[in-house]
Amino acid sequence: MRVCVDTSILIDILKDEFRKYQEKLYDALRKGENLVAPVVVYAELIPQFHGDAKPLQQSSESTR
Repeated sequence: MRVCVDTSILIDILKDEFRKYQEKLYDALRKGENLVAPVVVYAELIPQFHGDAKPLQQSSESTR
């Protein structure tokens, strides 16, 4: 199964602001499901990392 995320929900999860969805996402990843972040979501997240894509890439690689 693939879990596709929206930017606003993913930001809430990363900022630890929405536990309900955070737990659902982490449960899915523990079960080996794939996280799918569309290119638009990835681009919208870049400003959250002040233009440094390295932490974002590391985060996405650790979920594979």
